[in-house]
Amino acid sequence: MKTLNSAATVAKTFLQVAEQGDYFLTNTKLQNLVYLAHHIHLAAYKTPLFNEKIEAFDFGPVICNLYNELKIIGNKIVPFDFFQQKKDLVGGNGSPGMAIAAIWKSYGHYSEKQLHTVVTKEETPWHTVWHQENFAQIPDELAITYYKNSITKK
Repeated sequence: MKTLNSAATVAKTFLQVAEQGDYFLTNTKLQNLVYLAHHIHLAAYKTPLFNEKIEAFDFGPVICNLYNELKIIGNKIVPFDFFQQKKDLVGGNGSPGMAIAAIWKSYGHYSEKQLHTVVTKEETPWHTVWHQENFAQIPDELAITYYKNSITKK
């Protein structure tokens, strides 16, 4: 299914929210927040937040296009205006915005290490794929099955 957002657009939105609260995001933490928002959106609404490949790398889940854009930063703090030229989030008041807000509320205050533990713990989609085939794509169906149990719709 085609979406109107990219992983970079979602990342831009997280950076905007982080700036409002005076939080700083590293490349890895930003990747993990975008990854979680995408999978929670998939599980809750049965539609992707963006249409980009997510793979299981040795250090956790990686959204390949986002990784390629951010790799010049390494794992330093991502400047708030890094994605300034990207479009704004489509559906910010709808399900995309709600997924991002839910992930930020639950995990925005986590350290990079704490968030890494959340996305790589045993039985997560990353863990399942990494232990079957390194550097393979994480299937949406696996994420939907795993994350639908953590959703409470209001």
